[in-house]
Amino acid sequence: MEFKNGIPILQYPLVNENVALTATATSLNLTDDIDFMITILRRGTVKFIPPIGWDYQKTATGSGGAYSRPTIANVYTGVTNSSTCIAFYEVSAMKPFQVINRMDWSKRHIFLLSLMRNDSIASAVGRFQIKDANTLGAIGEKGIELSIANLTMVGAGYGSARGATGTIAAMAAYQWVDVLIDHQPAVPRIDFYTDVGLGWSIAASITSSANIPQVSGSTDAYYCLSIEKGAVADQPYLQHAGIWHLCFSR
Repeated sequence: MEFKNGIPILQYPLVNENVALTATATSLNLTDDIDFMITILRRGTVKFIPPIGWDYQKTATGSGGAYSRPTIANVYTGVTNSSTCIAFYEVSAMKPFQVINRMDWSKRHIFLLSLMRNDSIASAVGRFQIKDANTLGAIGEKGIELSIANLTMVGAGYGSARGATGTIAAMAAYQWVDVLIDHQPAVPRIDFYTDVGLGWSIAASITSSANIPQVSGSTDAYYCLSIEKGAVADQPYLQHAGIWHLCFSR
């Protein structure tokens, strides 16, 4: 999949629903779009979650807030010290007969998205999460997380405990970074791929079973975008440009 200025261009990485993406590949190959879509439609579901509407559900403190446009969703802190904002969007059913708004973490999920931070601020942390909650902070329930502090992107997963990767991407201010997350509960394993304009490459993996969600959620799940900062006047924000969510549900 390719992005241009944070906007996804519909191409599909080569994904075999029964085989993990190779950990030794330096870039992802592309397969024929039609063959790929036939595989997905036979074995699962693919959805695009647009940026627009992410300001409808949010929890903010201080001068924090959120807004969305057709091409981006944005969460920001404003100038007030210790301000925060989390915007969230329910996960809709990703397989037949699934309880609406819940994630079946026993299935393989692939997420493709693009993130951007505006500045390096020591006390500010931005997060993108898919989790069984819509609360601010590091992931503490079944789910997957990308966090950005001081423009350093790190991945994390939570099954029964939280486990984090090393650096996934050393970002620059106002630089879009494209991320592919491959959640493979049967292995178990979570692979994080990034593309900063040089092609897809594997950046980090989580292989500890405790850090990988592997059973169906019992509460509603959400895509969450959040930002929080300490006692500084800087105005950090975090943006995403939409999410592709693929679930191999059959």
